[in-house]
Amino acid sequence: MHDRVVRGLLGPLLVLFAAVPVRAEDEVRSPIARWAGDVASRASVAAAPFLGREVRFTDGGGVVRIDRSRVLRAVLDRSGPFVGADVAREGGWTGRGVYVAVIDSGVDFSHRAFLDAAGRPRIAWYLDMTLSSRGAGGPLDDLGYALFTAEDLAAALRDPGAPRPAPDGTGHGTRVASIAAGSAEPFLGLAPGAELIVVRADRVAGGRYDEVDVADALRFAFAAAELAGRPCVANLSLGGQAGAHDGTSWLEGVIDELAWDGPGGRAVVVAAGNDGEAALHARLDAVGAGVAAVTLVVPSNGGPGGGAAAVAMVDLWSWSGAAFVLEVVLPGGDVVRVDAGAPSFEAALGGGAALRLELGEEEGDGRREAVAAWTGGGDGSIPPGRYELRVRGPVVVDAWLAVEADTGVFPFRLEGGVREDVTLSIPATARGALAVGSVTVRASWTNHLGVLLEDAGAVPGAVSGFSARGPTADGRLKPDVLAPGEWIVAALSGAAAVPSGPGGQPATALDGTWAAGRGTSLAAPHVAGAVALLLERERWLHPRAIRDRLRAAARAEGAWEAQSAFGILDAAGVVAAPELPAAGSGARLVLSAARRRREGGEPPTIEAAIAVRGSGGAVGSAAAARLEATYPLRVGAAASGEVSSFVVDVSRLAPGECGVLTAWSAGVERAEAASVCAAAGGAGGCAVVPARGVGVGVLGLLFVLAWVRRGGVRAGGGSHR
Repeated sequence: MHDRVVRGLLGPLLVLFAAVPVRAEDEVRSPIARWAGDVASRASVAAAPFLGREVRFTDGGGVVRIDRSRVLRAVLDRSGPFVGADVAREGGWTGRGVYVAVIDSGVDFSHRAFLDAAGRPRIAWYLDMTLSSRGAGGPLDDLGYALFTAEDLAAALRDPGAPRPAPDGTGHGTRVASIAAGSAEPFLGLAPGAELIVVRADRVAGGRYDEVDVADALRFAFAAAELAGRPCVANLSLGGQAGAHDGTSWLEGVIDELAWDGPGGRAVVVAAGNDGEAALHARLDAVGAGVAAVTLVVPSNGGPGGGAAAVAMVDLWSWSGAAFVLEVVLPGGDVVRVDAGAPSFEAALGGGAALRLELGEEEGDGRREAVAAWTGGGDGSIPPGRYELRVRGPVVVDAWLAVEADTGVFPFRLEGGVREDVTLSIPATARGALAVGSVTVRASWTNHLGVLLEDAGAVPGAVSGFSARGPTADGRLKPDVLAPGEWIVAALSGAAAVPSGPGGQPATALDGTWAAGRGTSLAAPHVAGAVALLLERERWLHPRAIRDRLRAAARAEGAWEAQSAFGILDAAGVVAAPELPAAGSGARLVLSAARRRREGGEPPTIEAAIAVRGSGGAVGSAAAARLEATYPLRVGAAASGEVSSFVVDVSRLAPGECGVLTAWSAGVERAEAASVCAAAGGAGGCAVVPARGVGVGVLGLLFVLAWVRRGGVRAGGGSHR
């Protein structure tokens, strides 16, 4: 039996409202604090493992695996019509009979967005993980926390002295819930007829989330829905960068278990993350020269709040199984290192700050992880400067930066080999997650004081620059769709500080109980609400079919793209079931394939998907689509649906060799083709080759695959018409 130890650290998640002051909560079982205590003896060798609770789980092969619970952070008036919510409501779809579960910082249950026409709460269950059990009992397990029913909340509205959940001090959960299912005019949510399940899970200092708490919250929400015999969509507007980005973290396994391999009538929507332009991902190619480097730039900084010290981590993943050496050159020129003979080391940085290095053992699937983590000293800060990380191979390594610190204007960042792809937050890379990026719908508005706020950098209709890019590290097509995420007006918690907008003006709207914010955390609940509409129409639809319906209905002209996904959410199209295209309808095929970023795998594969774009805006189904491949490519497992997905084995491609994928579908006159090629010369970059005409002379997509076998595979492409 093989134990896999994944020392994933903290994940600073989606910082949604950059200008919103975050109230420091009392620290409860913080993995950061625990790790800092473990390494309090500075400059010691082989200190305790990295922070986080140890979580054991069993994979599909019966192997017991170990992961480290990470720390996660929280990442309509115009946006609703933009995604077709008004059209869906005109068709009678409001989400009635469906639960929308919001796992976040809590909700201001007294806000009119969450009350029905008679003033009664629309929140069926409210589990507050920041409070101890009330001992109320009942059919649902409260997991040791305070559980409130709709009747309890109604009593709290009538009686100020009645028991109630803790206030939503950040306002994050209140905004998310109102976008998904708010019922107050003029800022209706996507599913105003749905009922809510709320779980407050931000028990870690600074408004952050323990992965285990998030998993418990998901299980609670689906258990509550099962008890009521209702479908349920859960929203997670949170995530972090620490981890392999291939869907194998413990929390992602829980999401897959509950909403991918589980029963129908369930879905988990996850914000893609706000790190698209944050310089948090780098690729180190140490195959040719034998050494590659990336620099961590540490600005002036302090702790993230709640008395915690600043923590920064660079999480490095090799996929070939080859051993490598990790070195860090300190600002003063000293070099510290770890290798197979000495896999852990800790260096004092002055003022009580420390740098910890760890090199993991080879995993059963060929993965190997290394970690460099900095912790602040007595004043909470990490010494500023430039820290060069060197990898000695031959090996190719992906590195992701995760930070928990207050930095002011200048952020922590990587320099050298920085990439904007594969920047999705975890758990958005889970197979069972509906990953959502952000598109802009508003650049200006007038606040409740009559002041016009204008964001010169926001371009309505454009993909948000901060929106994280795909694909996943193992070559899957995520994010799935885009939704409005810039300056979205939503309910403002009565306990939250008024956020600031452009020019430092109050980002309020209407009467001051509404405010605007930005980030993929606000894009995700648009999709959660749209899924609630779909589950009202087809109550027990399987999660895979829900994903395909979102992809198929998305407004787009071309193939899946790393930042723009399959297109923009179309709520009206989602509830209108796609139909097989009729002959001569003018429908066309769109063939997409992912860039494979990681090495190894048994065998190396990429995901390909076929969508049908109907004429006149109609949503077509690709259920009858098929994918063929020329040697040496092999088409493996297929999942036929509104968007048909295929696993393509690329392990037989030799350097410089190509194969062709061809997509066909009933009712579509033109086939679609893509060339899939391995770059010649190993690591020597990419070569683009055009696809030859197929069927009736179609010009296909262009794809490039580099790093086959030892180096992995990656692909890229564009549509040519």
